[in-house]
Amino acid sequence: MKIYCLVLNYKCDEDTKKCVRALESSDLPQGSKIIVLDNSKKNLGFAGGNNKGIRLAIKNRATHVLIINPDVTVGKKFFTLLLAGLKSNSHLGIIAPATRYVIGEKTFFGLEGNMEWRSAKPTHVSISKLPTIKKMRQGEFVTFACALIRVEVFKKIGLIDGLGSRQDAIAKAGALAGIGGKPLTVGYSEKQPLFSLRDIFSSA
Repeated sequence: MKIYCLVLNYKCDEDTKKCVRALESSDLPQGSKIIVLDNSKKNLGFAGGNNKGIRLAIKNRATHVLIINPDVTVGKKFFTLLLAGLKSNSHLGIIAPATRYVIGEKTFFGLEGNMEWRSAKPTHVSISKLPTIKKMRQGEFVTFACALIRVEVFKKIGLIDGLGSRQDAIAKAGALAGIGGKPLTVGYSEKQPLFSLRDIFSSA
């Protein structure tokens, strides 16, 4: 087993050092690599920077890739728990931990996410307290602040999409279609009207 840990640095050297030290102090399997991808001089973006590391991982026959933001630190038994989750669920290609973050004086744990496909609107699930009994949860996506991915996933579906946000994707599609100007997007809403014809006639 060989894991390539990709830490994408963009002008945050101190955070990156803390992240690397935490990975070095963890249960990272022997033979694995910690790769710092420096985007500070030439910013390739999230996708471009990480894709360089993923190509390197594939070339050097890594079994897994960990994509981790530089402001994230991991615990001592981090890899043991995630690898156990993948081992007991062979159909899974990606697994991510609950990520702890603080807003003001409140602590939250970021979990999975779900997508409203008609509007392409993502919803992130967060809770204020982790359950006593730890168990895996499945969602439609996980945030790539920290995610462990089987290399087979990239071989099968390709590298990280560089389109960016929904607005970026719409702008790109417009450009490819030869449509000039800046696109205006209108969000879909599930809200019902204040009244409908059915309400009027049913109340008569």
